[in-house]
Amino acid sequence: MKMRILLTLLICAGSVVAQQIGKAQRLEWNPMRVGMMIVGEEVPHVHLHVVPINSPGELSFSGVARSLEPTALDDAAERIRTRLRELGHAEADA
Repeated sequence: MKMRILLTLLICAGSVVAQQIGKAQRLEWNPMRVGMMIVGEEVPHVHLHVVPINSPGELSFSGVARSLEPTALDDAAERIRTRLRELGHAEADA
């Protein structure tokens, strides 16, 4: 029972964080929607994937660019951190 309560609290906290990341993504890239996936089939833990999308089909990993330059990923991360700061999340600097 205690484990179930803990898992529920973790899911709720993760959803709150994901919502804020989604808001930052909407501000930066203006997608039609932001989707969220909870995935854990390849590893012994789960990941929350928060993805700016324009159609539900974009929530598939099949179309993911697998050879992005590290600088492009760093740029996207910094853009999200900037938007998070604008939303009042100073902890985005950590």
